[in-house]
Amino acid sequence: MSPLSPFVKPNVLIIISTGIIGGPGKGLFQFLKKAPELGFDFTLCNFLATWMKKGKYEFYEKATAYGIRVHLIEQNFLIDPMLISRAIKVRNQCNNNIIQTHGYKPDVIGFFMKKFLKIPWIGFAHGYTYDDRKVKVYNWIDSLVLRYADKVVAVSDSMKKLLVKKGIKSSKIIIIRNAIDKSELIPSKSERI
Repeated sequence: MSPLSPFVKPNVLIIISTGIIGGPGKGLFQFLKKAPELGFDFTLCNFLATWMKKGKYEFYEKATAYGIRVHLIEQNFLIDPMLISRAIKVRNQCNNNIIQTHGYKPDVIGFFMKKFLKIPWIGFAHGYTYDDRKVKVYNWIDSLVLRYADKVVAVSDSMKKLLVKKGIKSSKIIIIRNAIDKSELIPSKSERI
């Protein structure tokens, strides 16, 4: 990874693949709320699956409610190789100097963007499920491409151990545990009395 000069303000291209507000999305929103005080700029990207008749866009709607602009990268097929060039186009328009990815599809895009653009790439590993054969293949692909990330963020010690088992160098992995935003906690009835 070619480190940024201390005089260059980080400008992060963040790519996440989610329609719902799950753990990764909540954590990302917490992080982005701190962007002004942490002194970095960002571009947030998600996907618009045009090939699907219906989609969940809760993440997009929440980001918009927070005043965060989301660049929707069109995905026209289940496997759409044009996603890479569309993501590169967004990056070039926004002049990002770091790539941050969340999920197997963004990680594959991050792999190619690092290769083509020669800029640092940080991949987040939030966890894996093993629902069916297709998901197992996605997980396998994800563990292959994450080997080439400059840094991989694991959300727990056990996730780090799993990533090392999958062939990712321990020295590349940083653990950043999931945080809880106290303002989002709703007290139970007994606590309100």
